[in-house]
Amino acid sequence: FLDRDGVLILERGDYNYQKEHAQINTNILPLLKKAIEKGYKLIVITNQGGIEKKRYGQKEVEMIHNLIRLEFDKEHIKFDDFFYCVHHSSLSQCLCRKPDSLMLEKALYLHQIDPLLSRMIGDKLTDVQAAEKLGIKAEQIPPNKTVACVDSFL
Repeated sequence: FLDRDGVLILERGDYNYQKEHAQINTNILPLLKKAIEKGYKLIVITNQGGIEKKRYGQKEVEMIHNLIRLEFDKEHIKFDDFFYCVHHSSLSQCLCRKPDSLMLEKALYLHQIDPLLSRMIGDKLTDVQAAEKLGIKAEQIPPNKTVACVDSFL
């Protein structure tokens, strides 16, 4: 499981919703290639609270996800699914927004994944908290970086 902003694409300190915001974090490529070699599915789990804040819509989120697919496909990296929460904690409460775990629970169920054999990579504590609620091993990385020791994590 992968967070989007700061892990797959560069964290810019504001919402990523325009085409030019989809700048690939090339530091993550070796980890994703190794994960694929080891048989992991690649599933994106991302909070997109800018939707509820009316900064952008689902159309923009899907456009960014399509650009991510296209760019990573050039590196022979394919994503199995994308899950996103449209809520923002300042406006409403939900069970899908990380640090809650509903997006992960849905992904585990739909893709028949064992949480104890899974990994989560995020750049925020909320990513780690959501994963750990389900027994998923998680790694918090600095934004726009990668896991320092790939082999021991996977």
